[in-house]
Amino acid sequence: MAANPFRADCDGDAYNSSSSFGRSLSDLLSSLTFLSSNSNSANATAGAGRDSVYGLYMCQGDLSGSNCQSCIQTVVAGANQSCPGVRRAIVYYNQCHLRYSDANFFGVVDADGFNMTNPLEVTSSRIAFNILSDLVQAAPQRRPLMCATNMSDMYPLFALAQCTADLSPNGCRRCLTASLAAIENCCIQRKGWRYLSPSCWIRYEPTPFFGNYPNNLSTTANLRGLFDDLSTQAPATGFYSSSAGDDGDRMYGLGLCAGDDVTRGECAACLATVGRAIANECPNKTEGYMWYGPCFLKYSQQRFFGELDTDVHTFCGGAAPVTAEFSRATEARARSIAQEARWRRSTRWRRSARWRRSASSGVGVVRE
Repeated sequence: MAANPFRADCDGDAYNSSSSFGRSLSDLLSSLTFLSSNSNSANATAGAGRDSVYGLYMCQGDLSGSNCQSCIQTVVAGANQSCPGVRRAIVYYNQCHLRYSDANFFGVVDADGFNMTNPLEVTSSRIAFNILSDLVQAAPQRRPLMCATNMSDMYPLFALAQCTADLSPNGCRRCLTASLAAIENCCIQRKGWRYLSPSCWIRYEPTPFFGNYPNNLSTTANLRGLFDDLSTQAPATGFYSSSAGDDGDRMYGLGLCAGDDVTRGECAACLATVGRAIANECPNKTEGYMWYGPCFLKYSQQRFFGELDTDVHTFCGGAAPVTAEFSRATEARARSIAQEARWRRSTRWRRSARWRRSASSGVGVVRE
């Protein structure tokens, strides 16, 4: 018997488990369980016509593949136990939730959720709310997972904002904004709160709730080994991707050096430097990436190889924020270079390198 969920919302017409819809639902839940070993959020469909069923799951963004899959196995069992024989269900557990329906809800924002609070402690500080406000703006741009986190021993304060995989960035922002407004109306005087809805979560706690906190020795060693591998292998071709660690602590990364005028030695030295810099800039973070001169490095607990990242920003480290006009001009120039690169493959990296050096005199850093 599965542990009781935080909440289970069951609705829709009844069905028989041996019916065509019952078989479609069984296929869907098997598919989602399989996907959860490699992604912390996904959606899928099964069946056809009146027997179609649509479903998704979301695991807390820092969970490993094995822990996410274990949570989804539990929530599937919980759904079968709490919502037997009905066509629509949303079931919430501590670190994951599952949703399925006979109606296509993909891409439709549903922020109608519920709050949970710490009833024992109160606070007059708005620091947690302000940090969540920043995460609400950041999470929609963190593709493909759309998850942003904060870990700080200073206050102490630990926070998360995350959306389901079916939403667009704009839909994610709308959901998180509505959730934050709901929390502001009810709960910010509490020292610890969360708001769970079918399309997104926000959470703040004064104590750690992330599985990868504090940054344990194995994760640190995996990152160090990953960075060493990237700085050794990438200079040969200008690009290399790899991973390090076992399933629970696995880290994925890539290294890139831009420009035919960058020697192997310069590429290796640059990636070694950026590896040290990003470790200092992004302590206890599940993801980080950085441009540093002619090289780029990215790492994440989530496998991102082959994923298209369309987040377009201009970063100039050590300088005042760029103007909107400068950002638009830089983006236009970048798109021009990308178009030219399709036809002039041999000059791709030289032109890209010259552009980056002219656009920024510092180091660009984004961290989650």
